[in-house]
Amino acid sequence: MPTFPITNISPSVQYVAAAGQTAFVFPFYLLAATDLAVYSTPAATQGNDVRDLLILTTNYTVNININNTGGTVTLVVPATLGRKITIVRLMPPTRLGFYVSAPGALTADGLNTDFESEVLMIQQSIYAYFNLTPSYNFSATVASPRDVVLPVLAPLQSWRMNAAGTAMEAVEFDGPEEGPENEILDVETLPLATQADVARGTSEEVLVTPLTMGSHRGMIAAQAIFGAANNTIVNRYYYGITGIQKISMGQYEITFDTPFETDIYGWAGSANMDNITAPQNFGVTGRIVPKERLARTFRFWTVTADSLLKDFDEVNITFTGQIRI
Repeated sequence: MPTFPITNISPSVQYVAAAGQTAFVFPFYLLAATDLAVYSTPAATQGNDVRDLLILTTNYTVNININNTGGTVTLVVPATLGRKITIVRLMPPTRLGFYVSAPGALTADGLNTDFESEVLMIQQSIYAYFNLTPSYNFSATVASPRDVVLPVLAPLQSWRMNAAGTAMEAVEFDGPEEGPENEILDVETLPLATQADVARGTSEEVLVTPLTMGSHRGMIAAQAIFGAANNTIVNRYYYGITGIQKISMGQYEITFDTPFETDIYGWAGSANMDNITAPQNFGVTGRIVPKERLARTFRFWTVTADSLLKDFDEVNITFTGQIRI
């Protein structure tokens, strides 16, 4: 047993292993090998005491120095590169021996052992209180005071690491922190989008409304579903269209509610007959008339597979692009 004062030294040490390393020195006092806890954490992995805890004799052996002033832990299986080896003194807080009333029973060694055990356990408590509170893993890298000194919180505050990574700080918390990735826009201060803003689709500083969305070239600007029977138009669905006029067999003209911009638009159409179930190559072809920027009409033709004009039971024609608003 040591017969000199126990110095104030932290009962924990941690290493980043070299490839094949087996021996790891601990500098603190130790009375028995069973008073140690040894953890082995894989490289680039957060420590976990349950997963990383090693077993004495199975995974490592302990050699204690003379006078119990430290020693060496030797791994049974050499460590891999970058593995984190943590050695901590964890004496059980028990006292199984006791003094007896007998001549020569109270010895200097007996007293020294008792007092040394108390000091060592006090060191453990101080280490845990100041360095591990509230409940860090021993095998995790913990720096004091950076990680463990917490400021008092006011209502609606929480802790976070400061930007310099040197200390914890108290901050108000009412949602995600604003930044380039999650900036919260104040829509009340944004100007309304113009037709040109919506058409470009590149501005993040204007507010789109249902009215201005009609100017987006990807939106459905107009649609008509109708049939033609006995020279009569049978309307089934209109959107953005005032009406449809039949000019002749298989030839029609649509009038839009508002002028259509002919330089940026697209359209698609289909035609079918109710009494034909097999796939048919019916087509729809058309053009804006008159050919000017602010045209209000669209003339088109419905044709059969052999390019003959024909009226069909159902014609579906859809326009995407920009309508003047």
